Amino acid sequence: MKRSFAALSFLLAIAAAPAVMWRSPAAAAAQEAAPPPSAPPLRIDTVVLAESGGEWARFGLPAASQAGFVVAHAAKRGAGAALLVSSGGRATPLIATGSELRTALGRFELESIGERPDVNDSNHVAFRARFVDGSSAIVVADGFERRFEFVANSTEAYREFGPAVAIDGAGAVAFHATVDPPGHPDRDDGLAPADEQDARLAPERLPAPKRLTAAGRAAAFENGLFLVRAGQRRVVAHSGEQLLDVLDGFALGDGGALAYRAAPKVGVWSVRVDGGAFAQPIATTGGAPEERYGPLAINGRGQVAFVAWSADGTARLCRGAVGRGAPETVQDGATGFVDFDESVAIDAAGRIAFVGRRADGGAALCVAADAAHVTELLPIGAPLAGRRVSALAIGPHAFGRSDRLAVRATLDDGGEALFLLYARR
Repeated sequence: MKRSFAALSFLLAIAAAPAVMWRSPAAAAAQEAAPPPSAPPLRIDTVVLAESGGEWARFGLPAASQAGFVVAHAAKRGAGAALLVSSGGRATPLIATGSELRTALGRFELESIGERPDVNDSNHVAFRARFVDGSSAIVVADGFERRFEFVANSTEAYREFGPAVAIDGAGAVAFHATVDPPGHPDRDDGLAPADEQDARLAPERLPAPKRLTAAGRAAAFENGLFLVRAGQRRVVAHSGEQLLDVLDGFALGDGGALAYRAAPKVGVWSVRVDGGAFAQPIATTGGAPEERYGPLAINGRGQVAFVAWSADGTARLCRGAVGRGAPETVQDGATGFVDFDESVAIDAAGRIAFVGRRADGGAALCVAADAAHVTELLPIGAPLAGRRVSALAIGPHAFGRSDRLAVRATLDDGGEALFLLYARR
């Protein structure tokens, strides 16, 4: 299957007023003097889905769906990898390297699997695959039927797919890729290749073109963010005249919006949200090379969560949306956190899950609704699977409902575990 890259089209409810009841002055004074009722304590439960040791060596960041499905990349001891899936219990392999994928395009022996798969409420798993014959593809697997379908593949003008793939509730799939250089036969753009002989005999040897990038003029392949919805492909953002580079670490929300990071000019990065017609920036760096944004997370309401680092290294946990002005600072040094892990998640209500570090050296997995409301869920050093947690990490789709997070832990003996954290009243 071969398609021209040039042919891809760029395409509050009002609350009821409380009833007013007469109270005697004495009753009123007694009520005002009484302390407010406290909320019941938060109960944290953990369910381990997989542990390193035995077959597994380490894990990628898990992704969860609202229906309770979890998927994660697992590297095997020695060599090879698998995709592990769970519906709340012990994780089992969906597919492993060395096995054969049967698709409408033929049979392909799986050589490697991308480390950032995703899953939706229908248990459809999206991931990057490389095959023994040298080809690669973005694949969607039906987790119930074990059926596989290519969404995009390297016989088209995609040169290299990024490790992260996202799938929404309707089955739309987003991915990042670099693109074959001008003159490559898969690109079919009518431009002269850098080397006519290589273009005919060994097109994969064609060099990266010289172009203006986020770091200045350099030899670099073009890159972009692509979306496939109901069989129709769209280039959401690509390097060219308007944008110099587009980064991986994008986010796809069930509302259909895509959030991504791109460079509109040299040394400047912006966070943009594409709702299907055109993209709008919600945050832009000032031009200092040390300023940067971490990978993004987005919910169905179009709220985007991310960590921003200023030129002096100060970190802020931010939440923004199109049409709401500059992103708000949800947590920072003023609320007790001196730094954050770069990957965060956001739930349907806009609460952000993050791993934060404090000035005293302590760190924890937390969730924050705003600057005044933050809850510690699990501190570094907590017991897990008979050991102690030494590090925690989450992905942008860590929330499996607002009371449930899929988390990866590094343990004090050097091992790793994937687990579900339940936070209940």
